[in-house]
Amino acid sequence: MAVLLIDIGNTCLKYAVLETLSQPVSRLECLWGLSSAEAQQVLQQAMPDEIELVLVSCVGKSQQLNELHTLLASFGAEVRVAQVENNWQGFVLGYQDPAALGVDRWLAMLALRAKLAPGQVGLLADCGTAVTVEGISQGQHLGGLIAPGLGLMARALNQDTADLPAVDHQQLQGNDWAHSTGEAIAGGCVASVLGLLERQKALLEAHHGCTVQAYLTGGDSVHLAAHLVGWELDQHLVLEGLRLWAQNSA
Repeated sequence: MAVLLIDIGNTCLKYAVLETLSQPVSRLECLWGLSSAEAQQVLQQAMPDEIELVLVSCVGKSQQLNELHTLLASFGAEVRVAQVENNWQGFVLGYQDPAALGVDRWLAMLALRAKLAPGQVGLLADCGTAVTVEGISQGQHLGGLIAPGLGLMARALNQDTADLPAVDHQQLQGNDWAHSTGEAIAGGCVASVLGLLERQKALLEAHHGCTVQAYLTGGDSVHLAAHLVGWELDQHLVLEGLRLWAQNSA
């Protein structure tokens, strides 16, 4: 059964094609800066000839989701759109209102949860337009934080101050000390996110008395991973969580 997995994010659309639903996600494609029509054209070309199932994760882009659903339905495939479920397979969410939790965050947690051994604690940082940080065990979401991503921070400094220049967040290197305004912005943005990640890791390890299994994902995670020790980089977590959700749901 050929399966197409799609994650519609704030600034990037990711997809993967699997031969069967039991095949873990090991490769994905990212579509940056494309219009909805352009993204649909790429997906149409990537779609297997005998597609049977399409799995979708979408955060806040209902119009794009509806347009995509119409396209996919024309191929005769079953389309399933993931929604957050509290106590799914015994995984209890830490939000007072589980419906307010982004489905991409939830799916990534499902993928990380599958990596944890009994008694282990995991930390997940999704570093994209926003930085979201989640603490989890196999049975519980311990809670989460949301902060601006690198690009948002850099743009806020440019737009909401009189003299600070625009900085391309893709060029943020995060040197220890800056010798120009652009470098200072870059370093400050990177250091801010690194401080958040390391603080939450230290808090979890102190509270639980064990080494935390820490994972990075998202568009800016490669920039940040170079400055972190004890973190693993995994860009497949949202799509892998989407696959696990579909495989283990009725």
